[in-house]
Amino acid sequence: MTDRVEGAGIEASSLLPLALLNTVTLLWGTQHAVIKLILQEDLSPGVTNFARFGIAALIFSPWTPGVLRDTPSIPDLLTGQVGVGDKEGGELGAADGGGGGGGAAAAAETWRAGAELGVWMFLGFAFQSIGLGLTTASRSAFLLYLNVKLVPFFAFVLEGRRISTPTWISAFLAFVGTVLLSSDGTPPNLGDFWSVLAAATSAMFILRLEKYSGSCDPSQLNSANLWITAGLCGAWAAWEVTVRGVDVSMALEGIQAQAPLIGYLAVVTTALTNWMQAVGQRSVPAERAAIIYAMDPVYAAGFAYLLLGETLGPAGLVGAGIITGAALWSQGKQMEEVDGDEDRVGDKDV
Repeated sequence: MTDRVEGAGIEASSLLPLALLNTVTLLWGTQHAVIKLILQEDLSPGVTNFARFGIAALIFSPWTPGVLRDTPSIPDLLTGQVGVGDKEGGELGAADGGGGGGGAAAAAETWRAGAELGVWMFLGFAFQSIGLGLTTASRSAFLLYLNVKLVPFFAFVLEGRRISTPTWISAFLAFVGTVLLSSDGTPPNLGDFWSVLAAATSAMFILRLEKYSGSCDPSQLNSANLWITAGLCGAWAAWEVTVRGVDVSMALEGIQAQAPLIGYLAVVTTALTNWMQAVGQRSVPAERAAIIYAMDPVYAAGFAYLLLGETLGPAGLVGAGIITGAALWSQGKQMEEVDGDEDRVGDKDV
């Protein structure tokens, strides 16, 4: 009985992060077409991103590190554990930045982590927005998720990490699929360049998130990350107004007109997905998570077709199939490792 119960616990705890990251990827797939719709209305990317991340930061403001010390963590809110084990929760919070504030040292560490992640996130979304103004939503999504190939490369080069053969194979297959998806018959353009830069910064975000998500409370880490990103987007918006001459009143009217779309980006594809990503990557390695994220352009192509009427040719359909196969294979390998853990637990308790 013991081995079955503990084995079921291992399986459930391993399936949840994978489910979270797959849900994140599906939701991300919607944002490319939504951003394209907003930019088609001539709303500046800096102002758009400032509104997006500003709203998202406000949503997570109760979990701002070191500010509201008695705010329960999101998992406690979801499971009804608010107020249970206050002393123990406080001790854990002091150790890892979780629970309700966790002390000055934990808050400072969370802010340092959030600052670095915020820079990478800002650059990624800034480059993505610029690229989307110069190329199609589906093509931008395909190029952006070159990060699937860059994450294991950066992990190998920058951290000396040993990357498993299946992960390299999955990354290569995803690369081949991306090449096919982006081969839509049009020559490369400046938007492609910005999309590739977005891929590189996104890869660094995924890699660094793995480092910090294990030691910081996901809710507080997400809050710090969003505040830093919102501040940088605010500076970008100010530059657009003062240097590029963007009209403030017209920008505000544009935000009001696009409020439903901007609200969706802020609440669903920023605040919610950032938190889910931070939770999921606590137990899923960055290079493995990147393979899951490779499904983003496949989902993006579907939503681009539904919302914008963009279509894929035969090569693009083949590429989508290859990426899907690589993602499913990678997740299958992870589940094989979970089964191995179950077997070891069972052997230990017999």
